This record gives sequence, C-alpha cells and structure tokens, in this order.
Amino acid sequence: MYSPVVEIKKKKMNKKTFTLLFTITAFILLLSHIQIKNNKLKTPAPDYRAKTLNHDTFFLNEHKGKVILLFFWTTWCSICKGEILFLNEIYLKYSMNDLVIVGVNCDRGNISEIKKISQKYKIAYTILLDNGEIMKLYKVSMMPTTILIDKKQKIRFLHGGYTRAIARQMEGEIETLIKEEYERQK
Repeated sequence: MYSPVVEIKKKKMNKKTFTLLFTITAFILLLSHIQIKNNKLKTPAPDYRAKTLNHDTFFLNEHKGKVILLFFWTTWCSICKGEILFLNEIYLKYSMNDLVIVGVNCDRGNISEIKKISQKYKIAYTILLDNGEIMKLYKVSMMPTTILIDKKQKIRFLHGGYTRAIARQMEGEIETLIKEEYERQK
C-alpha cells in the first residue's frame, strides 16, 4: 500500500544515506591523496633484508648511493595495478640513472597470485615478499604507498594512494633526487 509518509521517510533516509556515503567517499579520496614531504627532517630509512620473488635476498643498505623507490602493494588492490604500469615506465626511463625500484608485496604468502600479476604486467623491477615486517618498519597503513629514499638513505617523500597527479609529482621528485646527487658529485 502506498503511503506518502513512508515515501517521504524513504527520501530522507536516502538523502542521509547519500550524505553519509558521499562523506565517506570524500574522506577516502582525501586519504588517497595524502602526500607528506619530509624534506627538512630527512628521516633515516629503516634498513631491512627480505626475500625476493626470485628467491634472492635484498638488503636496503646495499643500495646506498642510489635513489630507492619502495612501492607497497597487494594483489587485491586495483589502484596498485595502475601504479605497477607507471612504475614499469619509470624503471625503463630512470634505472640507468641510479634509481632502484622495489615492489614490496604485502599479501603474506600468496606467491602464485604475485607471480601471475608479475608476469601479466611484465614487472621489470625487484619484488619483495613482506610478511608484515617491512610494512611495520615504514608504518604503512594503506595500499598503495610509495616511499622515495635519497642516495643517503633518508626518506624524502611518501605518497598514499595513486592518481595521475601523484604520478607526475613522483616523477618530478625522482628527477630532483637524481639531480641533487649529480650536482653534489660535480
């Protein structure tokens, strides 16, 4: 049976629901654009060692003197897949200029799915298998998270989320960090 009172309540509830969903969505989008520039502090990057997807051992401190990009991702993160494609391009463009890209996979053991994505997206850079320790060291709480470390192993930039705007900014930051070192070496 039709009732105008029920219809009005439904519309109000829908407006309330819409407002709530809009607010949550806006908050999530805001979080995905968090960008912290830590240029003044230059916090030391925590050292670690971890197994790679190829069964090698990766030591962060072995790459002193290079710009390091740590990319924290999971297989279930759809936004991460967009960043994987971007990082493949960045790897091809800058790997000869002292840039090391490390994909830190945070799935904790889903190796067959990690390999499948690695092959599908033709990932050219090193993939580490994190059991949660590296995430904890770097205080990562969202996927994707990207951290840029300078040649003196200081954290310089941190990005939560991924958009085209973040990609453009990240590439500029990579160029800045590479250039800084080359200027110091002259």
